[in-house]
Amino acid sequence: MSAPDFLIAGQGLAGSVFALTAIARGRTVEVVDPQEATTCSRVAAGLMNPISGPRLALGEDEEVLWSSARDFYRRWEKTLGASFFEERPILRLFTDQTQADRWNQRLRDPRYDPWHEPLPPDWEDRAPFGGFTTRRCGRLHSVPFLDATRAWLRNLGAFRQGRIETGAQTPLVWCLGHHARHCGPFAHVPIRPARGTILTIHAPGFHETRIIHAGKWILSQGDDLYRVGSTYEWEPSDASPSPQAREELTAFIDTWIDSPWNLIREEAAIRPMARQGRPILGPHPTDPHQILFNGLGSRGSLLAPWHANRLLDHLEKGSLAVPEFDLAVRPV
Repeated sequence: MSAPDFLIAGQGLAGSVFALTAIARGRTVEVVDPQEATTCSRVAAGLMNPISGPRLALGEDEEVLWSSARDFYRRWEKTLGASFFEERPILRLFTDQTQADRWNQRLRDPRYDPWHEPLPPDWEDRAPFGGFTTRRCGRLHSVPFLDATRAWLRNLGAFRQGRIETGAQTPLVWCLGHHARHCGPFAHVPIRPARGTILTIHAPGFHETRIIHAGKWILSQGDDLYRVGSTYEWEPSDASPSPQAREELTAFIDTWIDSPWNLIREEAAIRPMARQGRPILGPHPTDPHQILFNGLGSRGSLLAPWHANRLLDHLEKGSLAVPEFDLAVRPV
């Protein structure tokens, strides 16, 4: 049996998207993953939010990122025979007057025009500082996506459970999230681990299907169940939920849900956050067979499809469309 074009370490979001993108281009892959029960990709909410952070920033590339992600997930829903992507509005609620004033300044920029509309009437009185509805956004249901991808790859003979063994001459794409700091040739890449905790609650009196975002978020799961997240705890010693994170999320729930609720489940995982806040990808400067695709962070479901294409462009054509992501520019 001939060697694949790419050996991929990890079948989380980055590894799955890279594998599917490579296959769509006619490449062969083998994905190796230990199949851990709890990983960042499986715990993640999968929100695709173009206007992000407390500064309400709209990136320069949001149009291409959104179009690329939407088209990628819709196309692969058909191929994989599964449903995992949905467009859903986000109600962005300001947390203080400073944020409301900042938004009024943002509105002077016409780039924001296609991405927002007013809050719905039922939230105008519930948000003391105001807010807006984010358009052209949505959610990736990460577990169905990862499970459908794994089953499809396994059927192709392109997936095996295990851990990667270095030394092969096949190009090896490292998609191991924060674990990349402890193995392989990229141990010194500036990836900062951040533990995120998410609660699942039962709130039968809330009745909200839209995504609520006010620094943290509330996401309907149906049947009066909601996921609430997420926290950022930097440089954690492990991936266990902390009492501090639970208290932080409980205070957030009590601020925005004015009816009784009870805790169903608590989950935590560690995100790989790039120190510059942007993904890190490309071949190792001294060993081009070793390739990194990492640092997608909390916006991974939005970022992964476009950046997987850019990485493959680089590997096939020798140049990155956005050179600051190249490890030759951001050396290890």
